[in-house]
Amino acid sequence: METKTDSLDAYAQAIEQAKGVVAGVRPDQMENQTPCTKWDTRALLNHFVGSNLMMGTVGTGGSIGEFTSGPEAVAAMGDVVGDDPASAYAAASSGALAAFSAPGAMEKTWKLPFGDVPGSLALQVHFMETLTHTWDLAKSTGQLGKLDQSLAEPGLEAARGIVSPKARNEAGDPFGAEVSVPEGAPPYDRLAGFMGRTP
Repeated sequence: METKTDSLDAYAQAIEQAKGVVAGVRPDQMENQTPCTKWDTRALLNHFVGSNLMMGTVGTGGSIGEFTSGPEAVAAMGDVVGDDPASAYAAASSGALAAFSAPGAMEKTWKLPFGDVPGSLALQVHFMETLTHTWDLAKSTGQLGKLDQSLAEPGLEAARGIVSPKARNEAGDPFGAEVSVPEGAPPYDRLAGFMGRTP
């Protein structure tokens, strides 16, 4: 059985991987289309940074107001990336990791846009999101070679426990239909396919 330490360690590794991919995004790639069909690279980065700011705020007892998932969240928060996406992501993700690592974080209730959940579930949701959006960025900016395939296995396991069929729709809000991927495909391809992306 996976322990709290295992989960936090994997989450910390996912953040470090994401930092490398975000740092590798070039200024001329900010308008690239991403696998998230409604977002270009800048919009995805804003969502990525914004979700970390949200977790860091909620995890320390703060309020997120009308923050919602999807494009509306990006518009509501404004530009949280600025001219230095790498620094913005590093700061925001450090805050999220600190919140999840705090004593009692796994047991207490986190008030998220989709409902009140225990910290242990909030961690799994953000772990899944971090890995998926790292793949999105890597795919749209030519950095797939940077991804650690071993992280995708627990990410896919988490996703299978979180994403229900009723959460999928043609609009992809919050998730699109699963894309069929061969069972023997690399773990990240299987994670991307499960999350409604075409590897």
